[in-house]
Amino acid sequence: MNIIIFSTDDFLHPAGGAERAIADITKRLQGISFDLICAKLRRGVPLTETIGNVTIHRIGVGIPIVDKLLLPILGCIKVWRLRRKKKIHVFWVMMVSFAGIAAYLHNLFCPNKRIPIVQTIQEGDSKDHIRYARGGLIHRGWSFALSSANRVTVISHYLEGLVRAYGFRGRIDFVPNGVDVEMFQRRNREEEERIKKKYNLSSFETVLVTTSRLEKKNAVGDIIKSLEHLQKNTALLILGDGSLRKELEVLAEKRDFSKNVFFLGYKKHEEIPPYLHVSDIFVRPSLSEGMGNSFLEAMAAGIPVIGTPVGGIVDFLKDGETGFLSRPGDPKELARAIEKVSSLSDEEREAITTRALREVEGTYEWSTVAEKMEEIFKEIGTM
Repeated sequence: MNIIIFSTDDFLHPAGGAERAIADITKRLQGISFDLICAKLRRGVPLTETIGNVTIHRIGVGIPIVDKLLLPILGCIKVWRLRRKKKIHVFWVMMVSFAGIAAYLHNLFCPNKRIPIVQTIQEGDSKDHIRYARGGLIHRGWSFALSSANRVTVISHYLEGLVRAYGFRGRIDFVPNGVDVEMFQRRNREEEERIKKKYNLSSFETVLVTTSRLEKKNAVGDIIKSLEHLQKNTALLILGDGSLRKELEVLAEKRDFSKNVFFLGYKKHEEIPPYLHVSDIFVRPSLSEGMGNSFLEAMAAGIPVIGTPVGGIVDFLKDGETGFLSRPGDPKELARAIEKVSSLSDEEREAITTRALREVEGTYEWSTVAEKMEEIFKEIGTM
């Protein structure tokens, strides 16, 4: 079976959940050949590169805005060239983006040679953002994409409802992003000790951690503000980067938390587990969330998790059972949730983290996710 994937970016560079999903699913489906059509986005990378069973075809000149605009037309041309060499069974479109337009254009211009489309919805933006942002362009893109798809997969039941609200009447499959449970459970004591010494974490009563892009929807500023309401001497490790980093650094300094809050920047995926293991609580008070891989990774690592009841988080984070929920946009209530988790007995803490791990292992292992996608590809590939 030959499948073409359409994605804005590849999975070899700092990647979000969508790109990691492509990497983790494809490497587990060695019986399928994949071609990934994406924007080049950066200089110095080859236009074509093969990684395992995935051949990456990068479109553009290495300038993000230019490459994204070129992607629909040049991506469509790339599809035609690939079709001359081999039979293509399925188009897999990752998120609603410029990349997916190439798949839709191919089927529009070649009605007698249509390829069935699996559209995966991973978006974590709020309903209002999708409907009104960029002058309604995102809203129109969703309507067009869903009207052109043969099958839709969603990473949360929240997104399933959103897809239905856009009028899609076909089959929707719940296929969440996964977690490499073994990687997040594996301990690296030497690295953990290095981190503790570097940031003098033994001097704090409680160590919080968040792994997140530093953007508005992830509300990292609310964690910093919550420190004002905590009685204990608390540290906050922030793993991730984004457009709000400088603003958040200023916020921490103004509130006199420059010695408590550590901005650690972007970390490769495999570098994250030791930071979770040296921490007491994972916190991310999201304002919107398609699913939230970072929560699941912390649950797999065995530390209590505090989130908000928005988007796909409620699929796996049950208040008082697998984690704890706090009202979004309320730093004072978030502080109360942190204090509550900090005061748990060892037995209560272990009960919560054990149930959380079982939740992850039961539904969110990458091997389980890959099997579901393989079934979908085989079903739609015979249409």
